[in-house]
Amino acid sequence: MESAPNSGKDAMKNLLQLWYKLKQTWVIDILLIILLGIIFVLFWGKYLTEAGILALTFWAILLYTWKTWQLKDLTAEQLSFNTRIEIVKLLQDQGMRDARRALLEMREKENERWKDLAKWTENEKKQAEMVCGIFNIIGTMVIRNAIQKELVLEWDYPIVRCWEAAEPMVSKYRHERQAPDYWKNFELLYGLAKKYRREKIFNS
Repeated sequence: MESAPNSGKDAMKNLLQLWYKLKQTWVIDILLIILLGIIFVLFWGKYLTEAGILALTFWAILLYTWKTWQLKDLTAEQLSFNTRIEIVKLLQDQGMRDARRALLEMREKENERWKDLAKWTENEKKQAEMVCGIFNIIGTMVIRNAIQKELVLEWDYPIVRCWEAAEPMVSKYRHERQAPDYWKNFELLYGLAKKYRREKIFNS
């Protein structure tokens, strides 16, 4: 019987080690607090007074609140990191890079043909549509605060250049399809990126 308290301490130590190793979720946190409470009751229950029980309850609530905020910050940081990685993968995808290059090169090297959408090849249109579609999705996520805009605006230069290069096609599609909001969030992203770029240049 004398070894019971030590066993209880060992159990709590093991649970706490597991807690940190697994970076517990909210559900696991609740289970852990319940288990700690059970251990206290089993091994120290006969020593607990009413005041001790209240103190233990207060400690459990305090522990849970602290860990909840810690996990919240960790989750937000991890989500931000994962989102950044996915955006990098998306923008650095070879197909996306080739599509951006083709769109920008057409504007720079074949300016007269670039102005007339009727002279674009089907492949050039598809590549430009890919660029617009991807930036529109990213723009939607930024506008809806699904991702931090700062993570995206680091690509201000390609965003600005690609929108300006795709604008003849966007204008034509909006007119033909009577859809003034077509790829609207790419345009909004362009506005944010252009402002961000101006401020960056001004402050440099």
